[in-house]
Amino acid sequence: MALIALLVNYGVGLIQTYQGTFPTGVVCVGIVSNLGASFILAREWLSNSSAKAQVANPLSTMVFGVIGMGFCTSLLWPDVFM
Repeated sequence: MALIALLVNYGVGLIQTYQGTFPTGVVCVGIVSNLGASFILAREWLSNSSAKAQVANPLSTMVFGVIGMGFCTSLLWPDVFM
């Protein structure tokens, strides 16, 4: 259900973008979602858990982190990204 909520939110943001409005709400959700995922994956990867290899790896942690930082950058300079 959470994935459906994200997809609906991104759809609303797409409509806002087509209308010439910066989708601030979508960007904020993207920041929380991606940086949160990166934090959780990093915490799991750095823990001493035996299931570490199945849960997280550094590549996925970095990918979500970079996406989250991209959202942060677009929030700081919305005119550049519109």
